[in-house]
Amino acid sequence: VEFRDICTATSVQRAISDMLALVQYSAVIQTIVNVCEQYHMLECQNDESFRKLKKHGEELQNSTHMDELTIGQSSRMKEHLDELLFLTPVDKLHLFDAVRQSEEFFTFVRDNKFYTPEGKASFHQQIGLIANQLRDHEYDETVLSHLQVAFQCVVPFTDPKVTFENLFVTLN
Repeated sequence: VEFRDICTATSVQRAISDMLALVQYSAVIQTIVNVCEQYHMLECQNDESFRKLKKHGEELQNSTHMDELTIGQSSRMKEHLDELLFLTPVDKLHLFDAVRQSEEFFTFVRDNKFYTPEGKASFHQQIGLIANQLRDHEYDETVLSHLQVAFQCVVPFTDPKVTFENLFVTLN
């Protein structure tokens, strides 16, 4: 085995990995755009990074564009998308899909302004009151724990003043 063959194999592996990442990013970007539009996250939508991400997402959705990408172009596009997504791990990006599917809870948190410091305190106080009321009864504590986790996940999306970058800083 020659050094040149090893370099070629490594380049091919990286190119395949980058193309697969771009396919995955295509779906994730569409979900991010949908969430920001569905929940009227105007600060996010007005952000230059969001607009660039949306444009790249539209390019990725166009299958003929994907077919025309060279190895170098796919690598550069993946690196650029990584930057636009603030190097957020893909598993955390799937949170956008969960938020998209949680419209009632999102609306509840937003309408009650639980995204403010006072609202967060009020939410946790109400959870504490419920736990105290149920203390003498048999109940599944994981339900309240899951509610608190869901709350922590949804809150960053409900703040009407959150910028695209701050949203990702919070996610990371």
